[in-house]
Amino acid sequence: MLPISSSSGEFTSVVDALFTATSATCVTGLVVHDTATYWSAFGQGVIIVLIQIGGMGVITIALLLTRMSGRKIGLRQRTLMQEAISAHKMGGIVKLTGFIVKMMLIFELAGAVLMYPEFAKIAEEEGFPEIAKVCQSIAVAEKMHEARYLKLLENLENGTVFKKDEVVMWKCNNCGFIFEGTEAPERCPACDHPQAHFEAYTFFKG
Repeated sequence: MLPISSSSGEFTSVVDALFTATSATCVTGLVVHDTATYWSAFGQGVIIVLIQIGGMGVITIALLLTRMSGRKIGLRQRTLMQEAISAHKMGGIVKLTGFIVKMMLIFELAGAVLMYPEFAKIAEEEGFPEIAKVCQSIAVAEKMHEARYLKLLENLENGTVFKKDEVVMWKCNNCGFIFEGTEAPERCPACDHPQAHFEAYTFFKG
């Protein structure tokens, strides 16, 4: 709905925005506005994120965020996950979630290495150099995303998302509070947001 989401800088109606968001999350492909021309880069980015969430599944995303927060995954969450992915048994459901994320990253990398460079080549050959540059930029961004998520998975598996072997700077992504220690606070002393909002802050590193 925000003006920044459309290429014209105008507000998008609530109905159109809701329909587009729902369609993206459900991965149906139905649109009320041409995605390439109507939406700005920001709007297209939001649509891509919603498609990613829809493709992985809301329950999978929720379970991943729970693991990131360091909280224990209860029976209810495991049951929901089992139903969401049609697993035959509940045992190993958390590890299976990690496997799903890894497979997603593999396909993302394949897209970055194979699909977008090919799109860029075709656009260049057909006389659309600007589109070719966009595809090349997306390919670079996808590679960076893949590397970042692989690092996140490594931290999840090693239990080092919010706990390090050495003293580091932790930043609350809600209010910007900086904390120094080997482990992120359970709650932010400044804004009282939970530990899940903290990340290791590397700004001060040389």
